[in-house]
Amino acid sequence: MTSESEVSTSSDRLAYRVREAAQILAISRSRFYELVAEGKIRVLKDGARTLVRRSQLVNYLDRLEQAAPPPGKLRR
Repeated sequence: MTSESEVSTSSDRLAYRVREAAQILAISRSRFYELVAEGKIRVLKDGARTLVRRSQLVNYLDRLEQAAPPPGKLRR
């Protein structure tokens, strides 16, 4: 039997499949692959599998936040 402490939660995971990473970022898989092609997110290959480190997702979101306009000054 597996205890609760042995079950990995999504915050404990080091890497995600592309579908999962796109869902986490709330974007389409197509947009995710565009970000990869633009060099904004790096991926790892393990045979046929494509993996994305959790840190790549966090770094991408951090860069988006830094580029965002200050509160109260939305781009139009």
